[in-house]
Amino acid sequence: MVTHDQNLRLPVLPGRGETALRRPAALRAPRHQRRTRPTPRVPPGAADVVVAANVLHNALHIDATLIRLRRLLAPGGLLVVIEPCREHYQAMTSMQFLMSPRDGAPRPGTSDIRAGTDQIFLTDTEWSAVLAEAGYRPLSDLPAPDHPLAPLGQRLFVARVPSTQPALTQPAANHQTHE
Repeated sequence: MVTHDQNLRLPVLPGRGETALRRPAALRAPRHQRRTRPTPRVPPGAADVVVAANVLHNALHIDATLIRLRRLLAPGGLLVVIEPCREHYQAMTSMQFLMSPRDGAPRPGTSDIRAGTDQIFLTDTEWSAVLAEAGYRPLSDLPAPDHPLAPLGQRLFVARVPSTQPALTQPAANHQTHE
């Protein structure tokens, strides 16, 4: 499971169909414990559903992150992505502090479709393309363009991995998939 804080990973729950909501331990760890706790290892194909809510824009390389998430999913598993698909200038005034890397660390997006731009969020068209390139089959892209919530730019993408997964290759660190 992907969380907003890259140093915190929610525990994987045993058995299919269980949710993190049943375990209070899935809540945010105290700051002093975040860097010292080992990251749980999730075996390939162990997850039926991965929910990534407002976190993937923090990825250094979105294509590589989607491929890593795909490896976690069982054949036929679902990826649920909730992401803004346009810049929100009101939020951007404070987001710069959240998106600023530590000294010497790369900025999110410097080696993916956003490389060379000031873009943080992918557009809905870009999300559809990177999901397809990572081997996901799109099921939903909401809200519809004529829906009253569409102008807000927050999108829900639901995609499925194939029932049988072909071999996955990791994109090169400086690989750009779109112009």
